[in-house]
Amino acid sequence: MVPTPGTPAAIAEPLSYPGEPPPTSILFVSGCSEDHHPKLELRSGRRLGQASLDRQKETPEEARRSATLNTALHRLNKIGVNHRVPVVAYGSNANVAQLTEKFRDYPDPVAIPVVKATIGAVDIAYSAHMSEHTYIPVTLIARDGAATEVFVLFLDDDEVTHLSKSEPNYRLARFAGSAYPLELESGERLDSYYVYVSRHGVLHLGGHPRFFTGSGASQPTILEEVLAHISALEGLADVPRGAEQFVERAESDDELRMLVSEVLREQYSSPMFPQPQETSAERCLRYGAIVSS
Repeated sequence: MVPTPGTPAAIAEPLSYPGEPPPTSILFVSGCSEDHHPKLELRSGRRLGQASLDRQKETPEEARRSATLNTALHRLNKIGVNHRVPVVAYGSNANVAQLTEKFRDYPDPVAIPVVKATIGAVDIAYSAHMSEHTYIPVTLIARDGAATEVFVLFLDDDEVTHLSKSEPNYRLARFAGSAYPLELESGERLDSYYVYVSRHGVLHLGGHPRFFTGSGASQPTILEEVLAHISALEGLADVPRGAEQFVERAESDDELRMLVSEVLREQYSSPMFPQPQETSAERCLRYGAIVSS
């Protein structure tokens, strides 16, 4: 169960969570191999729909012939970016292999802009739960002075609904750019945008939030740290402390995963933000209505 070379999906290899994000903004296109999604080149002073594509990649002919992102989307029979919902991806949703797995059973081919961005006053920390795929996932937390690199997925309504179904432990919440400024790599700022935030709060170990960034950020490290904290608790004394051994056992033991999540939520959790208001695809604003510069 140790991570294999490359960037596997955490669904398949829990200890690889969250996986590597793409090195640049891309257009994620169904059917492309991991390193052949066309690169998006955003320019200062231009709207996202005017981003150019790296047409040397092995993408559908309709996309290769396109000069701009919007043109590529239209030639692939997809809606343009103005009508798409900006959803922040900061964990495994920014990993191409994970996106491929999550949209594998989607009824239609997808073409999703995946755009590099930075959020202010927000950081990434571990969530106080264990996922059904046996890893400790991350969530966002308010943190003054932080500037965190993320990606933004620009999704149509059906894609938002589909992705939300893969996130039962998260609520889709609207964030205000005035409180937590979001800037695309082109310099464009969004007045508001959408984020999946954990329903379980932020993981606290040793009295402090366990941030994802910095030393010891790998999944085996955080998992073994969690196991060391909870192993003395009733019902968990015989739980393996090694990450690989734990995953091998917990993948086939729903009760164990649920017990770990319950312990983390009840004894090692703290709030992240003022209670965010949950929303749905039907109520989301589109990029064309919320870009400010």
